[in-house]
Amino acid sequence: MRPTLASVQLRLTSPFLSFYVDVRLRNFNGRWLAVADIAGDKEIGIGREKDHWLGAAAA
Repeated sequence: MRPTLASVQLRLTSPFLSFYVDVRLRNFNGRWLAVADIAGDKEIGIGREKDHWLGAAAA
């Protein structure tokens, strides 16, 4: 069986904030990895559910 791969990139913005967050998501066989670039600092989140990655990376 071949591994499944997915890749997503997005930018989170708000008109009320003076910065944005670039997020890169990767999925490999059901595990999500998120890298959030916040003001030049990289934060990493890992989770099995796609909804868990952002909370972990933003924490």
